[in-house]
Amino acid sequence: MARGKKARRPPKLENLLAKVHECIESGNYLDTRHGSDRQNERSITRPEILQALRKGHRVPSRDRYEEAYEDWSYAIEGKTIDNRSLRVIVAFDEKTRTLIVTAVDLDAG
Repeated sequence: MARGKKARRPPKLENLLAKVHECIESGNYLDTRHGSDRQNERSITRPEILQALRKGHRVPSRDRYEEAYEDWSYAIEGKTIDNRSLRVIVAFDEKTRTLIVTAVDLDAG
C-alpha cells in the first residue's frame, strides 16, 4: 500500500445475527483474553452470553471499525434467562469463528 493511504474498510456483515447463531450452534466461537477477563470482573457467565447472543438484537450504532485488525466489531444486546440485559461485542476470526470481545451488564449501575 502506498505511503499515507489508508486501507479501505471492509463492508459490515449484512447477516450478522445469522452468522453468530451459526457459530454458536456449531461451537465455533471463542472468548478473547480481554473478553474472558471482563466476564470474570463483571460476573457474567458464558451461558448468559450465549443466551444474549441467541435471543438478542444488533445495535449498529455501537459497531466499531478496529484499525488494528482492519475489521469490524459488532454490538449485540439481549437478555439472559434471569432477565439481565447484556451488551456483547463480537468480531470474527477470518470471518469463520465468532470472537467474544467483551460483555457488559447494562443493568449494573
